[in-house]
Amino acid sequence: MKNFIIAALVTIFITGSSFAANATINDDSQDLSDFQKISQLIDGQKTQFFYTSGGELIASSKALAYDKLPKAALTYLANNYAYPIYSLEDCMVVNYTQNDTDYFVSFNKGKEKVFLQIDVRGNVIELVRKG
Repeated sequence: MKNFIIAALVTIFITGSSFAANATINDDSQDLSDFQKISQLIDGQKTQFFYTSGGELIASSKALAYDKLPKAALTYLANNYAYPIYSLEDCMVVNYTQNDTDYFVSFNKGKEKVFLQIDVRGNVIELVRKG
């Protein structure tokens, strides 16, 4: 299931949807083929829930302060995606129901966008480079 969520997040990234904490908040529902994404405002923060087509919760995501990423990731990002060449677009945490967590970060470099996956140990994988 984790791969399906990652694929959905990449799809949302490519289509231009934003996970930014300051985005306009509306309750919404989006069908992503094999599962459903529902967004809700909880304690003032947009939280997204991912469900299977059968209604089983498989993950949730919400915005995360950049400095809350694992330290190893922060070091890697500072060396490879440094401001002002890259500007941070979104930073979020995804909690899977299997007690697993990943972080996702997107950066802009002019018209180019980069979408990264980070595990809890701070390992970084570039998933998509667009533009």
